[in-house]
Amino acid sequence: MKKIAVILLAAILLLTVSWPASADSDLPPPPPDLPGSTISEPVNGAVLTVAPITVKGLFSDQDGIAKVELTILGPTGTTTVPCTITATRPGGGDWEVQWNPTQAGSYTLTPKATDTYTLEQEPETYKPITVTVNLGGTQTPTPTVTPSIPMPTSTPTPTPTSTPSPSPTSTATPSAPSFSDLNGHWAEALILSLTGKGVISGYPDGTFQPDRPITRAEFSAILCRALNLSPSLNQGNFSDLSSHWAKGFVLALVEMGFINGYPDGAFAPDAPIKRAEIAAIMSRVKALQPVTGLPTFSDVNAGYWAFGQIEACAGAKIVSGYPDGSFHPESSATRAEASAVIARGLGL
Repeated sequence: MKKIAVILLAAILLLTVSWPASADSDLPPPPPDLPGSTISEPVNGAVLTVAPITVKGLFSDQDGIAKVELTILGPTGTTTVPCTITATRPGGGDWEVQWNPTQAGSYTLTPKATDTYTLEQEPETYKPITVTVNLGGTQTPTPTVTPSIPMPTSTPTPTPTSTPSPSPTSTATPSAPSFSDLNGHWAEALILSLTGKGVISGYPDGTFQPDRPITRAEFSAILCRALNLSPSLNQGNFSDLSSHWAKGFVLALVEMGFINGYPDGAFAPDAPIKRAEIAAIMSRVKALQPVTGLPTFSDVNAGYWAFGQIEACAGAKIVSGYPDGSFHPESSATRAEASAVIARGLGL
């Protein structure tokens, strides 16, 4: 019996010494959401012609006091510059920095945010962008007529009811880059007007790719800049926007009532935007009342979901159809068509 008692006592002592404490009492609390940052201005692929350049972005951090730095990789090497925090709020804020490149070429801009809690970073929250610096870009004279849009298959025609064009002898439009694939394009003048105002940009190889389809996210970003809307910092309810680069632009338009998602809760940011969708959005931006009556276009009847908006935009000379009398509402809009609709609709 004494042997059994000794063995039991030894087992109790062993368990008391070796059994670990609960995880709740010994481990440190889990870290907060790690800081991250994105660039909201300029956009990826922008061609920049004037220095200094203001680079702006958003950062996320639980305590809202992140330190943000911008790493710039270019022809002269890598430079890291501290950014100025311009606003803070629960969960993050805004930052900006003045960048004065001295050499033309391609640059990669990468924002990084850290705080005193942790120096770890989540790579997916640090989204670099690539821009092309082309200081002293050539000026493009103001066009004397505004072409009808979109007319990708024929020569554009003047619109007598549109805003009169400035005299050719008046002040030239703001400096805009030239693109290797725009010469003689039906939307050349309208595109250059927008690029000169920083509303839309081309690609690092010097092209604009006017006939490439434009996505719902890209159109949202361009329209936001044209309307001078700041990207929203809200989270939104779309199932496919949580980490998308255009989330702030999309939500800014949603909050204004200009754009919607789909019944399944998705926004489909990377899907090509349809010509009918652009007409519906621009009719809301311009507060146009849907038009009823006889159809203007052979393929848009009164039962089509965007019939009234397409008719309203056509009546306001914001959109037009094709020479055969059709509109192709379900076709994907191109970068040229989107640029022309925004330039015409907003008088840019």
